[in-house]
Amino acid sequence: MGRIGYPPGALEGWLAEVGDEPEVPGMAPPSVLARVEAEGGLSATGAWVTVDGRDVLFVPVDLQSAGYDGSPRDRLREVQARTLNRAIAAALDDRPGAGLVVAGDLNVVGSARPLDELRRGLGVGGRDLEVARLERLRDRSLATWRSIWGEDPFSPGRLDYLLYRGAVLRVERAFLFDAADLSARTRESLGVLGSDTEKSDHLPLVVDFGGR
Repeated sequence: MGRIGYPPGALEGWLAEVGDEPEVPGMAPPSVLARVEAEGGLSATGAWVTVDGRDVLFVPVDLQSAGYDGSPRDRLREVQARTLNRAIAAALDDRPGAGLVVAGDLNVVGSARPLDELRRGLGVGGRDLEVARLERLRDRSLATWRSIWGEDPFSPGRLDYLLYRGAVLRVERAFLFDAADLSARTRESLGVLGSDTEKSDHLPLVVDFGGR
């Protein structure tokens, strides 16, 4: 894990734009978020993996949660995505033709702008990253998140994404994995338990890549 600091003035500019009123009663005001983010920065990690002689950078993502479209937290996700985008671009500077996979919980419960900010310009030649389409095996749903806590006001949604360099990598197979989608016979043959995906509210994203 490494700390990625925000660009000078980024959090101050965000706070000036959104003000300091809590989004809902009892939620921490933006000034508290700004202080926490300034002190901690973005905690990020990544791994260079060489596959068949090709370097591929894998970067997991977990952006700020909560917030409606245009809310302080939604806007903070934009700042986080831009900050991470710049850090990834810097890591790719000396390997311009490398592969890249960025995946995880983008928490896009408000707008899609954080997704756009994260993928912008990171493809080969300054193109945007591709967005993999992942569907559940049972019903073709794109929802990667569903509540596991019983009574919950939120409907299932697509919060997790996988972005990749389409000029370097080709998606061969992709799906959202839920053990409940498999028959008992299939689970037994694979050594999978029906409860394997019950403990997390986010479903695993499974993608097989090939090179171009």
